[in-house]
Amino acid sequence: MKKIYLLFTVFYLSLSFALAHQGSVEGKVITVYGNNAIVKATVKLKDTEYKTETDSAGNFTFNNIIARNYTIEISKEDFHTFTQAIDVKENKTQRINATLFPYLVTLKGAEINAAQQMTTASSQLISSSDFSLRPRNSAQDLLRLVPGLFIAQHAGGGKSDQIFIRGFDCDHGTDVASYVDGVPVNMPSHGHGQGYADAHFIIPEAVANLEVNKGPYNAQYGDFATGAAIQFNTADTLTSSFVKTEFTSTPTQRNLSGTRYVMGLNLPDKSEKTSSYIVSEYVNNAGYFNLSQNYKRFNLFGKFKTYINNSTSITFSASGFQSSWDASGQIPERAVASKLISRYGSIDPTEGGTTQRQNINLQLSQRIDNRQLDANFFYSNYGFKLFSNFTFFAKDSIRGDEIEQTDNRNIIGINVKYKILYNTGNIHTKTTFGTSIRVDNIENELLHDSARVRLSYVRHSKIAQQSSALFVKQEFTLTSWLRTEFALRYDYFVFDVRDQLPLASTTALNSGVNYQSLVSPKLNIIIMPFKNAQIFINAGQGFHSNDARSSVMDNTNHMLPKAIGAEIGGQYTINNRVIVNVTYWQLFNQAELVYIGDEGTTENNGTSKRSGIDATMRAQLFKWLYVDCDFNTSQSVLTQDFWGKYLEQEKYVPLAPTLTSTGGVTYKIKNFSSSMRYRYLGNRPANEANTVTAHGYNVIDFGLSYQLKKHKFEFGIENVLNTKWNEAQFDTESRLKTETQSVSELHYTPGTPFAVKVGYTFMF
Repeated sequence: MKKIYLLFTVFYLSLSFALAHQGSVEGKVITVYGNNAIVKATVKLKDTEYKTETDSAGNFTFNNIIARNYTIEISKEDFHTFTQAIDVKENKTQRINATLFPYLVTLKGAEINAAQQMTTASSQLISSSDFSLRPRNSAQDLLRLVPGLFIAQHAGGGKSDQIFIRGFDCDHGTDVASYVDGVPVNMPSHGHGQGYADAHFIIPEAVANLEVNKGPYNAQYGDFATGAAIQFNTADTLTSSFVKTEFTSTPTQRNLSGTRYVMGLNLPDKSEKTSSYIVSEYVNNAGYFNLSQNYKRFNLFGKFKTYINNSTSITFSASGFQSSWDASGQIPERAVASKLISRYGSIDPTEGGTTQRQNINLQLSQRIDNRQLDANFFYSNYGFKLFSNFTFFAKDSIRGDEIEQTDNRNIIGINVKYKILYNTGNIHTKTTFGTSIRVDNIENELLHDSARVRLSYVRHSKIAQQSSALFVKQEFTLTSWLRTEFALRYDYFVFDVRDQLPLASTTALNSGVNYQSLVSPKLNIIIMPFKNAQIFINAGQGFHSNDARSSVMDNTNHMLPKAIGAEIGGQYTINNRVIVNVTYWQLFNQAELVYIGDEGTTENNGTSKRSGIDATMRAQLFKWLYVDCDFNTSQSVLTQDFWGKYLEQEKYVPLAPTLTSTGGVTYKIKNFSSSMRYRYLGNRPANEANTVTAHGYNVIDFGLSYQLKKHKFEFGIENVLNTKWNEAQFDTESRLKTETQSVSELHYTPGTPFAVKVGYTFMF
């Protein structure tokens, strides 16, 4: 009995001694370029049994380990191994921030970083390694990295881009939801179109990566996320401070057509637990049109991040931008054919506009054991004024048809996500709860102008729009080759519109209040039958809200216009050098919304069906040679009802892309890289009856760069073959000053002719 007692005493004292001399290690693993998190890096304490992997944010933790000296080793395929001696002290947590250097940009790090295990091909992370192979001189360059996404600018460079993806002409964002660090870019009930998403306040040098989710399958995203959702994530710190200059020339039009200056500065208080930086950008662009576009933009972005303890970080960021421009507008084909104007001329030279936006964003991230809380609170102040003339003299043969659209608003909101990781037997499980609230206070105006002088009001509204959402997502990793996700999302909107026009106005007033809601289920299944192959099946419901001014006119309808989609696809990797994925998808849309700009209303063209195939290929043929190609085909038709057959006549969705493809070859060795790329957009219907065709194009671009330790030189040619192509195109009924009747035909904005770009960056 005494021996047993003595044994228990020794055991207890030993256990007490061990517990009293324990500490912890935690840290984060990032890439040297852009500070992107490295997922599934192997972390181990050498000569011990302690071993783990980094999570989706690059974090790792060792809890309750014996306090003593260790050597930590972090490894990841295609990166140099990181080692560091550490001293784990009693009752303290040692924090390690590890930066891994790549051997060379390889296939897994190039193009689509989310070619990782157990992810769907429609959910992708585009990281800094992509930026090393592609230019990133603007937010538009970043958007072009998204496979299958095309953009078109048609207002002097200052207006939001027209977006095309998965059979959608998304106008300026109606079916693509965009965010920056959780701050929404899209503007509901905007003066120029529902879901207007102006990304010009983003400075590309501050962006670490893009998260792309195609289709309505991710419960985190709600309004406008029918075609896709894009999240821009900014870097926590700059790789180095820098000064950058760029110059553009379009020799056929003007010698110096654009300049851009960027400065990034890491602030000196940078430490293991704190980092901060600021980036500024100034753009001055005359453009390639006969009349200077006078596009001027100034951007400023700052970010501060600190760890208040070993498990909690707070990030504060602020940004602001302001721009002004003139525009040559959309010109009719007949005006160029008759030599009334040249291809780069204009009918109304007084088009243009101004815009500004300021944002503040406070982020909280806390991870304790198997639980993680992420939240952000944001505020935005926004102003917009646009002068356009689509029809010239069709409505007013004396003073012209120029319109002025304004939008001024304040936005406030919060997003919260809470994740719990646990095991149910041998099943790895993750539960995510989320909520979001957004409030927009808006004032919109639509006026009839002449040469930017106000003549009369057409619309004037004050709008209070509120939206809130709840979602829950349940993930099960059932085996090493099977993962499932089930999710449910609930959205609730309140629209309150107060018409500001007098009662005697000839325009119909649209004051009123309405509420709308929707419950959206989601299902994702990912199967890995082999190590180098995966199959995925996704299905889900999403929505895009209608403009508040239209929503209150039908106050008996309390359901948000839904969209239901599904897709099936697969991804296959060959010898770690080639990645191919193919997806077949369908989407049924309850409300095909079209914004009628000169009337200030939204028109519902009824139900529609879209289907198509997305195919991508990424290949590293040699250590120095990369090839990539995206191929997307789709059919978009108007239908008799939600699940019904397509209409017999006037069945086409105007301007919906039918065939797109991008690709290129990149040569990269040591400090030098060069690439040749193409952009192809096929012909597509410009109206419902397909009596007018929006012309396709194929444009080839070239670029090269040379980088030293502190210097980087860049040279590029856009539109190498000087192809004549139309960037934005519309079937519009217009009347020229000399005409007696209106004519309906294709109107377009010409694309960039042969243009040369040079750039220099000094890093310090």
